[in-house]
Amino acid sequence: MVLIYPKKYENDINPDTWDRAIVNFANVKQQGLNGFLLYRMAHYKDSKYNDTMLWYCIKEDFIRWIKEIWVPINKDIVWDFVTSFRSIEYLFLWIGELLETIFRSMLLTQKKSINRLHKKLSTNYAL
Repeated sequence: MVLIYPKKYENDINPDTWDRAIVNFANVKQQGLNGFLLYRMAHYKDSKYNDTMLWYCIKEDFIRWIKEIWVPINKDIVWDFVTSFRSIEYLFLWIGELLETIFRSMLLTQKKSINRLHKKLSTNYAL
């Protein structure tokens, strides 16, 4: 079956590339992000995944998505994406896991900074 994007978002995507995976987030534009999200939404709906399988697919499809990637996406598309899930429980698990990843990254960065500062102080003030 051919997946079709909602016509109301025709101006928010590039119809020629909406079904392509995003390889390089640094070069992707808003239309590419909008299209990817709409394509995944159509794919999940067409696939009839159960909740557990849907959770694993979402996790795999969005593993590298950090919060900054979501910012330029059309908010109506994000809302449609979020409300398209069959079980909100899995959405919360995903959001929780995303937040955990962000916090771990922040803590790791802070820990490295503290370790560098400690090392510098130890070197400068050694007896």
